Amino acid sequence: MLLVDDEEDILTSTKMLLKRMSFARPLEVSTANSKAAALLKIKEKNYDIVITDCVMETELAGIELAVQVRKVAPKWTRILIRSGQLGVNANQEARDAIDYYLGKSVCQEDFTAVLRNAVIVSSDLRLAAQLEDVMDAATRCIMQSDTIDEFWRITKITQNYLSCKYGTSCHMGHTDPFPGMLNVQGDSGSGIYYISMEDTGNQQQASDMEHVVKTWCLAKSSIDLKMRDIENKALIRDTEMEKMRNLSMLVAGVAHEVNTPLAVCMTTVPCIEELVNEILASPNESSKEDLVTSLGLLTRNLQRAAKLVASFKKLSVKQVESEVHEYSLKSTIEESIAVMSMQMRHITMKLKMDDRNWIGNHGSLSQIMINLFQNIIRYAFDKNSKEPTVSITIKDGAETMFATSTIEITVIDNGKGMSETTTEKIFAPFYTTDRQNGTGLGMAMVYNIVTQQMLGQIKVTSKLEEGTSIIMTLPA
Repeated sequence: MLLVDDEEDILTSTKMLLKRMSFARPLEVSTANSKAAALLKIKEKNYDIVITDCVMETELAGIELAVQVRKVAPKWTRILIRSGQLGVNANQEARDAIDYYLGKSVCQEDFTAVLRNAVIVSSDLRLAAQLEDVMDAATRCIMQSDTIDEFWRITKITQNYLSCKYGTSCHMGHTDPFPGMLNVQGDSGSGIYYISMEDTGNQQQASDMEHVVKTWCLAKSSIDLKMRDIENKALIRDTEMEKMRNLSMLVAGVAHEVNTPLAVCMTTVPCIEELVNEILASPNESSKEDLVTSLGLLTRNLQRAAKLVASFKKLSVKQVESEVHEYSLKSTIEESIAVMSMQMRHITMKLKMDDRNWIGNHGSLSQIMINLFQNIIRYAFDKNSKEPTVSITIKDGAETMFATSTIEITVIDNGKGMSETTTEKIFAPFYTTDRQNGTGLGMAMVYNIVTQQMLGQIKVTSKLEEGTSIIMTLPA
Protein backbone atom coordinates (compact mmCIF):
# COMPACT_ATOMS: atom_id res chain seq x y z
CA MET A 1 0.00 0.00 0.00
CA LEU A 2 1.20 3.50 -0.84
CA LEU A 3 0.00 6.58 1.12
CA VAL A 4 0.49 9.95 -0.59
CA ASP A 5 -0.11 13.22 1.28
CA ASP A 6 1.83 16.45 1.80
CA GLU A 7 0.69 16.57 5.45
CA GLU A 8 2.99 14.49 7.64
CA ASP A 9 0.35 14.25 10.38
CA ILE A 10 -2.16 12.73 7.93
CA LEU A 11 0.38 10.11 6.91
CA THR A 12 1.20 9.26 10.53
CA SER A 13 -2.43 8.99 11.68
CA THR A 14 -3.41 6.86 8.67
CA LYS A 15 -0.52 4.49 9.28
CA MET A 16 -1.58 4.11 12.90
CA LEU A 17 -5.12 3.29 11.81
CA LEU A 18 -3.90 0.70 9.29
CA LYS A 19 -1.68 -0.85 11.93
CA ARG A 20 -4.71 -1.66 14.08
CA MET A 21 -6.63 -3.22 11.19
CA SER A 22 -6.28 -6.95 10.43
CA PHE A 23 -5.98 -8.33 6.89
CA ALA A 24 -5.57 -11.82 5.42
CA ARG A 25 -2.03 -10.93 4.37
CA PRO A 26 0.50 -8.73 6.20
CA LEU A 27 0.17 -5.11 5.12
CA GLU A 28 3.28 -3.28 3.94
CA VAL A 29 2.82 0.50 3.95
CA SER A 30 5.01 3.01 2.10
CA THR A 31 4.57 6.79 2.10
CA ALA A 32 5.26 9.72 -0.23
CA ASN A 33 4.78 13.48 0.40
CA SER A 34 4.32 14.59 -3.23
CA LYS A 35 3.16 13.47 -6.64
CA ALA A 36 6.73 13.28 -7.94
CA ALA A 37 7.91 11.17 -4.98
CA ALA A 38 4.92 8.84 -5.42
CA LEU A 39 5.62 8.31 -9.11
CA LEU A 40 9.23 7.36 -8.36
CA LYS A 41 8.06 4.73 -5.88
CA ILE A 42 5.47 3.35 -8.30
CA LYS A 43 8.14 2.93 -10.99
CA GLU A 44 10.19 0.82 -8.54
CA LYS A 45 7.40 -1.35 -7.14
CA ASN A 46 3.84 -2.56 -7.78
CA TYR A 47 1.27 -1.56 -5.14
CA ASP A 48 -2.11 -3.17 -4.49
CA ILE A 49 -3.61 -0.01 -2.97
CA VAL A 50 -2.74 3.67 -3.57
CA ILE A 51 -4.38 6.27 -1.25
CA THR A 52 -3.65 9.83 -2.25
CA ASP A 53 -4.69 13.31 -1.19
CA CYS A 54 -6.26 15.42 -3.94
CA VAL A 55 -4.77 18.86 -3.19
CA MET A 56 -1.02 18.83 -2.65
CA GLU A 57 1.55 20.96 -4.52
CA THR A 58 -1.28 21.86 -6.93
CA GLU A 59 -5.03 21.73 -6.60
CA LEU A 60 -5.33 18.64 -8.86
CA ALA A 61 -2.01 16.93 -8.04
CA GLY A 62 -3.78 13.87 -6.58
CA ILE A 63 -6.09 13.51 -9.58
CA GLU A 64 -3.14 13.86 -11.98
CA LEU A 65 -1.27 11.24 -9.95
CA ALA A 66 -4.23 8.85 -10.17
CA VAL A 67 -4.34 9.16 -13.98
CA GLN A 68 -0.60 8.46 -14.31
CA VAL A 69 -0.71 5.56 -11.84
CA ARG A 70 -3.52 3.92 -13.76
CA LYS A 71 -1.39 4.00 -16.94
CA VAL A 72 1.62 2.21 -15.42
CA ALA A 73 0.31 0.19 -12.46
CA PRO A 74 -1.01 -3.39 -12.68
CA LYS A 75 -4.72 -3.75 -13.39
CA TRP A 76 -5.38 -4.97 -9.84
CA THR A 77 -4.12 -1.71 -8.24
CA ARG A 78 -6.99 0.11 -6.50
CA ILE A 79 -6.76 3.92 -6.27
CA LEU A 80 -8.44 5.82 -3.43
CA ILE A 81 -8.47 9.61 -3.43
CA ARG A 82 -9.20 11.76 -0.37
CA SER A 83 -10.91 15.02 -1.27
CA GLY A 84 -13.40 17.34 0.31
CA GLN A 85 -15.04 17.88 -3.09
CA LEU A 86 -15.48 14.13 -3.80
CA GLY A 87 -14.39 14.24 -7.41
CA VAL A 88 -16.21 17.38 -8.57
CA ASN A 89 -13.08 18.62 -10.36
CA ALA A 90 -12.23 15.27 -12.01
CA ASN A 91 -12.62 14.86 -15.77
CA GLN A 92 -13.72 11.56 -17.39
CA GLU A 93 -10.18 10.18 -17.63
CA ALA A 94 -9.67 10.82 -13.92
CA ARG A 95 -13.06 9.33 -13.04
CA ASP A 96 -12.08 6.14 -14.92
CA ALA A 97 -8.75 6.02 -13.11
CA ILE A 98 -10.09 6.53 -9.57
CA ASP A 99 -11.82 3.59 -7.87
CA TYR A 100 -12.91 5.17 -4.56
CA TYR A 101 -13.53 8.74 -3.26
CA LEU A 102 -13.14 9.42 0.43
CA GLY A 103 -14.01 12.58 2.26
CA LYS A 104 -11.14 14.30 4.00
CA SER A 105 -12.76 13.86 7.39
CA VAL A 106 -14.44 10.48 6.79
CA CYS A 107 -15.10 8.48 9.95
CA GLN A 108 -12.95 5.51 10.88
CA GLU A 109 -15.72 2.94 10.25
CA ASP A 110 -16.39 4.22 6.72
CA PHE A 111 -12.67 4.43 5.95
CA THR A 112 -12.18 0.84 7.21
CA ALA A 113 -15.14 -0.48 5.21
CA VAL A 114 -13.97 1.15 1.96
CA LEU A 115 -10.39 0.00 2.48
CA ARG A 116 -11.38 -3.61 3.21
CA ASN A 117 -13.50 -3.65 0.05
CA ALA A 118 -10.58 -2.27 -1.96
CA VAL A 119 -8.24 -4.97 -0.57
CA ILE A 120 -10.70 -7.75 -1.46
CA VAL A 121 -11.24 -6.43 -4.98
CA SER A 122 -7.50 -5.99 -5.51
CA SER A 123 -6.82 -9.53 -4.30
CA ASP A 124 -9.45 -10.99 -6.62
CA LEU A 125 -8.13 -9.01 -9.59
CA ARG A 126 -4.56 -10.09 -8.81
CA LEU A 127 -5.62 -13.75 -8.78
CA ALA A 128 -7.53 -13.28 -12.04
CA ALA A 129 -4.45 -11.68 -13.57
CA GLN A 130 -2.33 -14.63 -12.39
CA LEU A 131 -4.70 -17.06 -14.05
CA GLU A 132 -4.63 -14.93 -17.19
CA ASP A 133 -0.83 -15.10 -17.00
CA VAL A 134 -1.14 -18.87 -16.93
CA MET A 135 -3.22 -18.79 -20.10
CA ASP A 136 -0.77 -16.45 -21.82
CA ALA A 137 2.16 -18.64 -20.80
CA ALA A 138 0.37 -21.74 -22.07
CA THR A 139 -0.29 -20.05 -25.41
CA ARG A 140 3.37 -19.06 -25.73
CA CYS A 141 4.38 -22.53 -24.68
CA ILE A 142 2.31 -24.05 -27.47
CA MET A 143 3.49 -21.59 -30.11
CA GLN A 144 7.21 -21.55 -29.31
CA SER A 145 9.67 -24.29 -30.18
CA ASP A 146 11.86 -23.97 -27.08
CA THR A 147 9.21 -24.60 -24.46
CA ILE A 148 10.57 -26.60 -21.55
CA ASP A 149 11.48 -23.56 -19.42
CA GLU A 150 8.11 -21.98 -20.13
CA PHE A 151 6.39 -25.19 -19.10
CA TRP A 152 7.98 -25.18 -15.65
CA ARG A 153 7.04 -21.52 -15.34
CA ILE A 154 3.42 -22.49 -16.01
CA THR A 155 3.57 -25.16 -13.33
CA LYS A 156 4.90 -22.74 -10.75
CA ILE A 157 2.39 -20.02 -11.59
CA THR A 158 -0.58 -22.40 -11.44
CA GLN A 159 0.49 -23.76 -8.07
CA ASN A 160 1.01 -20.26 -6.68
CA TYR A 161 -2.34 -19.13 -8.05
CA LEU A 162 -4.33 -21.92 -6.45
CA SER A 163 -2.42 -21.83 -3.16
CA CYS A 164 -2.84 -18.06 -2.85
CA LYS A 165 -6.51 -18.00 -3.76
CA TYR A 166 -7.64 -20.79 -1.46
CA GLY A 167 -5.08 -20.42 1.31
CA THR A 168 -3.88 -24.04 1.22
CA SER A 169 -1.02 -25.97 -0.34
CA CYS A 170 -1.35 -27.25 -3.89
CA HIS A 171 0.26 -30.45 -5.20
CA MET A 172 0.68 -30.96 -8.94
CA GLY A 173 2.35 -33.74 -10.86
CA HIS A 174 2.34 -37.20 -12.37
CA THR A 175 1.50 -38.93 -9.08
CA ASP A 176 -1.41 -40.73 -7.50
CA PRO A 177 -4.15 -38.52 -6.02
CA PHE A 178 -3.85 -37.61 -2.34
CA PRO A 179 -6.38 -39.49 -0.16
CA GLY A 180 -8.87 -37.30 1.68
CA MET A 181 -8.17 -34.27 -0.53
CA LEU A 182 -9.94 -32.60 -3.43
CA ASN A 183 -8.34 -34.15 -6.54
CA VAL A 184 -8.78 -33.08 -10.16
CA GLN A 185 -7.09 -34.92 -13.02
CA GLY A 186 -6.13 -34.11 -16.60
CA ASP A 187 -4.75 -36.15 -19.48
CA SER A 188 -1.76 -34.77 -21.39
CA GLY A 189 -1.66 -37.70 -23.82
CA SER A 190 1.47 -39.11 -22.18
CA GLY A 191 -0.09 -39.71 -18.78
CA ILE A 192 -2.62 -38.65 -16.18
CA TYR A 193 -1.71 -35.62 -14.04
CA TYR A 194 -3.34 -34.55 -10.80
CA ILE A 195 -3.94 -31.37 -8.83
CA SER A 196 -4.60 -32.09 -5.17
CA MET A 197 -5.71 -29.57 -2.52
CA GLU A 198 -7.57 -29.50 0.76
CA ASP A 199 -11.26 -28.90 0.12
CA THR A 200 -12.06 -25.39 1.40
CA GLY A 201 -15.77 -25.71 0.69
CA ASN A 202 -15.61 -22.99 -1.96
CA GLN A 203 -17.77 -24.02 -4.92
CA GLN A 204 -15.37 -22.29 -7.34
CA GLN A 205 -12.35 -24.31 -6.16
CA ALA A 206 -12.95 -27.49 -8.21
CA SER A 207 -13.78 -25.42 -11.30
CA ASP A 208 -10.56 -23.42 -11.01
CA MET A 209 -8.52 -26.59 -10.44
CA GLU A 210 -10.05 -28.22 -13.52
CA HIS A 211 -9.42 -25.12 -15.62
CA VAL A 212 -5.78 -24.96 -14.53
CA VAL A 213 -5.00 -28.67 -15.00
CA LYS A 214 -6.51 -28.66 -18.50
CA THR A 215 -4.31 -25.73 -19.50
CA TRP A 216 -1.30 -27.39 -17.88
CA CYS A 217 -1.92 -30.70 -19.71
CA LEU A 218 -2.42 -28.87 -23.01
CA ALA A 219 1.01 -27.28 -22.64
CA LYS A 220 2.57 -30.60 -21.55
CA SER A 221 1.05 -32.36 -24.55
CA SER A 222 2.43 -29.73 -26.90
CA ILE A 223 5.90 -30.06 -25.39
CA ASP A 224 5.81 -33.85 -25.66
CA LEU A 225 4.87 -33.68 -29.35
CA LYS A 226 7.62 -31.18 -30.13
CA MET A 227 10.23 -33.13 -28.16
CA ARG A 228 9.30 -36.33 -30.00
CA ASP A 229 9.54 -34.50 -33.31
CA ILE A 230 12.99 -33.19 -32.38
CA GLU A 231 14.11 -36.67 -31.27
CA ASN A 232 12.79 -38.28 -34.48
CA LYS A 233 14.60 -35.73 -36.64
CA ALA A 234 17.80 -36.31 -34.66
CA LEU A 235 17.41 -40.08 -35.02
CA ILE A 236 16.91 -39.82 -38.79
CA ARG A 237 19.91 -37.50 -39.11
CA ASP A 238 22.16 -39.69 -36.98
CA THR A 239 21.00 -42.84 -38.77
CA GLU A 240 22.02 -41.33 -42.09
CA MET A 241 25.36 -40.31 -40.57
CA GLU A 242 25.86 -43.88 -39.34
CA LYS A 243 25.17 -45.20 -42.84
CA MET A 244 27.71 -42.78 -44.29
CA ARG A 245 30.22 -43.79 -41.60
CA ASN A 246 29.72 -47.46 -42.49
CA LEU A 247 30.07 -46.68 -46.20
CA SER A 248 33.31 -44.76 -45.52
CA MET A 249 34.73 -47.76 -43.68
CA LEU A 250 33.74 -50.03 -46.54
CA VAL A 251 35.34 -47.75 -49.10
CA ALA A 252 38.53 -47.53 -47.05
CA GLY A 253 38.64 -51.30 -46.68
CA VAL A 254 38.03 -52.01 -50.34
CA ALA A 255 40.55 -49.35 -51.38
CA HIS A 256 43.19 -51.00 -49.19
CA GLU A 257 42.40 -54.47 -50.52
CA VAL A 258 42.45 -53.33 -54.15
CA ASN A 259 45.73 -51.45 -53.64
CA THR A 260 47.51 -54.66 -52.59
CA PRO A 261 47.02 -56.61 -55.87
CA LEU A 262 47.52 -53.42 -57.87
CA ALA A 263 50.88 -52.90 -56.17
CA VAL A 264 51.87 -56.45 -57.10
CA CYS A 265 50.82 -55.79 -60.69
CA MET A 266 52.75 -52.52 -60.86
CA THR A 267 55.86 -54.28 -59.57
CA THR A 268 55.46 -57.26 -61.90
CA VAL A 269 54.89 -55.40 -65.18
CA PRO A 270 58.45 -53.88 -65.39
CA CYS A 271 59.89 -57.36 -64.66
CA ILE A 272 57.85 -58.84 -67.52
CA GLU A 273 59.14 -56.13 -69.87
CA GLU A 274 62.76 -56.93 -68.98
CA LEU A 275 62.21 -60.70 -69.31
CA VAL A 276 60.56 -60.28 -72.71
CA ASN A 277 63.53 -58.21 -73.91
CA GLU A 278 65.97 -60.83 -72.57
CA ILE A 279 64.15 -63.68 -74.33
CA LEU A 280 64.07 -61.75 -77.58
CA ALA A 281 67.79 -60.99 -77.34
CA SER A 282 69.01 -64.42 -76.19
CA PRO A 283 66.39 -67.03 -75.33
CA ASN A 284 67.11 -69.15 -72.20
CA GLU A 285 65.05 -71.45 -69.97
CA SER A 286 65.55 -69.38 -66.82
CA SER A 287 64.05 -66.26 -68.40
CA LYS A 288 61.12 -68.25 -69.74
CA GLU A 289 60.32 -69.69 -66.29
CA ASP A 290 60.52 -66.23 -64.67
CA LEU A 291 58.23 -64.88 -67.38
CA VAL A 292 55.62 -67.57 -66.71
CA THR A 293 55.81 -66.89 -62.94
CA SER A 294 55.44 -63.14 -63.47
CA LEU A 295 52.48 -63.56 -65.80
CA GLY A 296 50.83 -65.84 -63.21
CA LEU A 297 51.32 -63.19 -60.50
CA LEU A 298 49.89 -60.52 -62.76
CA THR A 299 46.85 -62.62 -63.71
CA ARG A 300 46.04 -63.72 -60.15
CA ASN A 301 46.24 -60.23 -58.69
CA LEU A 302 44.24 -58.64 -61.49
CA GLN A 303 41.55 -61.28 -60.87
CA ARG A 304 41.73 -60.56 -57.13
CA ALA A 305 41.25 -56.84 -57.69
CA ALA A 306 38.40 -57.45 -60.14
CA LYS A 307 36.67 -59.77 -57.64
CA LEU A 308 36.92 -57.18 -54.87
CA VAL A 309 35.53 -54.43 -57.08
CA ALA A 310 32.70 -56.73 -58.21
CA SER A 311 31.83 -57.62 -54.60
CA PHE A 312 31.77 -54.00 -53.54
CA LYS A 313 29.72 -52.98 -56.56
CA LYS A 314 27.23 -55.77 -55.91
CA LEU A 315 26.93 -54.83 -52.24
CA SER A 316 26.54 -51.13 -53.03
CA VAL A 317 23.71 -51.84 -55.45
CA LYS A 318 21.99 -54.06 -52.90
CA GLN A 319 22.24 -51.38 -50.22
CA VAL A 320 20.14 -48.94 -52.24
CA GLU A 321 17.80 -51.21 -54.21
CA SER A 322 14.23 -51.52 -52.97
CA GLU A 323 12.96 -54.40 -55.12
CA VAL A 324 11.84 -57.60 -53.43
CA HIS A 325 13.12 -60.82 -55.00
CA GLU A 326 14.50 -64.26 -54.12
CA TYR A 327 18.20 -64.44 -53.24
CA SER A 328 20.71 -66.71 -51.54
CA LEU A 329 21.38 -65.95 -47.86
CA LYS A 330 24.69 -67.81 -48.00
CA SER A 331 25.98 -65.91 -51.04
CA THR A 332 24.94 -62.56 -49.54
CA ILE A 333 26.79 -63.25 -46.28
CA GLU A 334 29.89 -64.43 -48.22
CA GLU A 335 29.84 -61.19 -50.24
CA SER A 336 29.68 -59.15 -47.02
CA ILE A 337 32.61 -61.10 -45.58
CA ALA A 338 34.63 -60.45 -48.77
CA VAL A 339 34.00 -56.70 -48.54
CA MET A 340 35.03 -56.67 -44.84
CA SER A 341 38.01 -59.01 -45.35
CA MET A 342 40.63 -56.31 -44.78
CA GLN A 343 39.23 -55.22 -41.40
CA MET A 344 38.69 -58.86 -40.36
CA ARG A 345 41.96 -60.26 -41.70
CA HIS A 346 43.11 -61.23 -38.19
CA ILE A 347 39.82 -62.99 -37.37
CA THR A 348 39.24 -66.67 -38.18
CA MET A 349 35.90 -67.16 -39.92
CA LYS A 350 34.12 -70.48 -39.39
CA LEU A 351 31.20 -70.90 -41.79
CA LYS A 352 28.60 -73.64 -41.63
CA MET A 353 25.85 -72.30 -43.82
CA ASP A 354 23.10 -74.29 -45.50
CA ASP A 355 22.19 -72.70 -48.79
CA ARG A 356 18.78 -71.19 -48.16
CA ASN A 357 16.94 -68.77 -50.41
CA TRP A 358 14.85 -65.94 -49.01
CA ILE A 359 12.42 -63.51 -50.59
CA GLY A 360 12.93 -59.87 -49.69
CA ASN A 361 15.16 -56.84 -50.14
CA HIS A 362 18.65 -58.14 -50.95
CA GLY A 363 20.37 -55.16 -49.33
CA SER A 364 18.73 -55.68 -45.93
CA LEU A 365 20.82 -58.73 -44.99
CA SER A 366 23.98 -57.09 -46.37
CA GLN A 367 23.43 -54.07 -44.15
CA ILE A 368 22.78 -56.30 -41.13
CA MET A 369 25.97 -58.31 -41.63
CA ILE A 370 28.14 -55.23 -42.24
CA ASN A 371 26.85 -53.67 -39.01
CA LEU A 372 27.42 -56.88 -37.05
CA PHE A 373 30.95 -57.26 -38.43
CA GLN A 374 31.80 -53.65 -37.61
CA ASN A 375 30.50 -54.08 -34.06
CA ILE A 376 32.63 -57.20 -33.65
CA ILE A 377 35.71 -55.35 -34.91
CA ARG A 378 35.12 -52.35 -32.63
CA TYR A 379 34.04 -54.04 -29.42
CA ALA A 380 34.57 -57.83 -29.37
CA PHE A 381 38.33 -58.04 -29.96
CA ASP A 382 41.44 -56.00 -29.24
CA LYS A 383 45.17 -56.45 -29.82
CA ASN A 384 45.39 -58.80 -26.83
CA SER A 385 42.65 -61.17 -28.04
CA LYS A 386 43.90 -64.73 -28.58
CA GLU A 387 42.67 -66.65 -31.62
CA PRO A 388 39.73 -64.34 -32.40
CA THR A 389 37.03 -66.36 -34.12
CA VAL A 390 33.62 -65.67 -35.61
CA SER A 391 31.28 -68.55 -36.42
CA ILE A 392 28.31 -68.12 -38.75
CA THR A 393 25.63 -70.74 -39.34
CA ILE A 394 22.48 -70.88 -41.45
CA LYS A 395 19.96 -73.64 -40.71
CA ASP A 396 16.27 -74.37 -40.44
CA GLY A 397 14.78 -72.72 -37.35
CA ALA A 398 12.09 -73.68 -34.88
CA GLU A 399 8.44 -72.79 -35.28
CA THR A 400 7.46 -69.41 -33.82
CA MET A 401 4.15 -67.74 -33.02
CA PHE A 402 4.53 -65.73 -36.24
CA ALA A 403 5.71 -68.45 -38.66
CA THR A 404 5.51 -72.24 -38.84
CA SER A 405 8.65 -72.42 -41.00
CA THR A 406 11.74 -70.33 -40.22
CA ILE A 407 15.40 -69.86 -41.10
CA GLU A 408 17.92 -69.26 -38.32
CA ILE A 409 21.11 -67.22 -38.86
CA THR A 410 23.57 -67.29 -35.97
CA VAL A 411 26.68 -65.12 -35.53
CA ILE A 412 28.92 -66.08 -32.60
CA ASP A 413 32.22 -64.53 -31.52
CA ASN A 414 34.63 -65.57 -28.75
CA GLY A 415 35.43 -61.98 -27.83
CA LYS A 416 35.20 -59.92 -24.66
CA GLY A 417 31.44 -60.27 -24.29
CA MET A 418 29.07 -57.79 -22.65
CA SER A 419 27.64 -57.11 -19.21
CA GLU A 420 23.99 -57.86 -18.49
CA THR A 421 23.17 -54.12 -18.57
CA THR A 422 24.80 -53.62 -21.97
CA THR A 423 23.08 -56.71 -23.37
CA GLU A 424 19.67 -55.39 -22.27
CA LYS A 425 20.28 -51.98 -23.85
CA ILE A 426 22.11 -53.06 -27.00
CA PHE A 427 19.19 -52.31 -29.34
CA ALA A 428 18.37 -48.93 -27.76
CA PRO A 429 19.07 -45.99 -30.13
CA PHE A 430 22.17 -43.96 -29.16
CA TYR A 431 23.29 -46.48 -26.52
CA THR A 432 27.03 -47.14 -26.80
CA THR A 433 29.86 -48.05 -24.46
CA ASP A 434 32.34 -46.07 -26.57
CA ARG A 435 30.97 -42.65 -27.51
CA GLN A 436 34.24 -41.59 -29.21
CA ASN A 437 34.15 -44.41 -31.79
CA GLY A 438 30.45 -45.20 -32.09
CA THR A 439 27.09 -43.47 -32.41
CA GLY A 440 25.00 -46.14 -30.72
CA LEU A 441 22.83 -46.63 -33.83
CA GLY A 442 24.38 -49.72 -35.46
CA MET A 443 22.49 -52.35 -33.47
CA ALA A 444 19.32 -50.21 -33.43
CA MET A 445 19.43 -50.29 -37.24
CA VAL A 446 19.96 -54.08 -37.18
CA TYR A 447 16.97 -54.54 -34.88
CA ASN A 448 14.70 -52.38 -37.04
CA ILE A 449 15.69 -54.16 -40.26
CA VAL A 450 15.20 -57.66 -38.78
CA THR A 451 11.89 -56.94 -37.03
CA GLN A 452 10.27 -54.37 -39.34
CA GLN A 453 11.63 -54.97 -42.85
CA MET A 454 12.25 -58.74 -42.63
CA LEU A 455 9.43 -59.44 -40.11
CA GLY A 456 11.73 -61.62 -38.05
CA GLN A 457 13.09 -61.81 -34.52
CA ILE A 458 16.56 -61.20 -33.10
CA LYS A 459 18.04 -62.28 -29.77
CA VAL A 460 21.40 -61.48 -28.18
CA THR A 461 23.06 -63.45 -25.38
CA SER A 462 26.44 -62.54 -23.93
CA LYS A 463 28.67 -62.89 -20.88
CA LEU A 464 31.83 -61.01 -20.03
CA GLU A 465 34.95 -62.80 -21.33
CA GLU A 466 32.77 -65.52 -22.90
CA GLY A 467 31.77 -63.92 -26.18
CA THR A 468 28.47 -62.98 -27.76
CA SER A 469 25.81 -64.87 -29.69
CA ILE A 470 23.32 -63.19 -32.04
CA ILE A 471 20.44 -65.29 -33.39
CA MET A 472 18.19 -63.98 -36.15
CA THR A 473 15.02 -65.95 -36.94
CA LEU A 474 13.40 -65.14 -40.28
CA PRO A 475 10.12 -66.44 -41.73
CA ALA A 476 11.01 -68.98 -44.45
